[in-house]
Amino acid sequence: METTKEYLDLVHSESPAPGGGSVAGYTAALGVALICMAMNISMKRKAYNNYSEAEKKYNLNRMAKLKRIESDMYAIKELDVKVFNDFMVAYKSKDQKEIHKMTIKCFLLPYNLFELIDEAIEVIFYLRKYIVKSVLSDYKMSLIMLKSMLDASIVNMKINLDNLTDSTCKQMYLDKLARKAVLANQINEKLNAE
Repeated sequence: METTKEYLDLVHSESPAPGGGSVAGYTAALGVALICMAMNISMKRKAYNNYSEAEKKYNLNRMAKLKRIESDMYAIKELDVKVFNDFMVAYKSKDQKEIHKMTIKCFLLPYNLFELIDEAIEVIFYLRKYIVKSVLSDYKMSLIMLKSMLDASIVNMKINLDNLTDSTCKQMYLDKLARKAVLANQINEKLNAE
């Protein structure tokens, strides 16, 4: 595992991987980590003792869920590099079946990231009432980061669909993308109202 500086240097380099998909996974994971930090600070405040034990327990479960989501997002940081490199091998081989298979994998990574972000945002909205004022900016920054990576996921999905040649398969994934675009607009409206 490289350090943050090493990762930045890799992204900065002329190599196409790690690229946008990897950075999106990493950034989304950081956004979730930031809300967890805000919540951890909020739970240490005296005012948090006013909530019931059942509510506190439920919040700990929400935090555990965010930790799993964060871990899955971070895994995309590494997985995106592998899938991209595998796609390039298939592309250079000119094997159309392999290219098709890898294109779908390239589409599914940002699709999965979108799903994780959607899941995280739902939990984050729920936790809002517990966030103390001193870390409210961290809460909002987390949402801004996740909103941006939601949009980035859609961009990545669109780009990957350009490589699909099977029209039936392409239409199926275009339909999936269209549903995500509608959902993204709904989420963005909620986020803008926050």
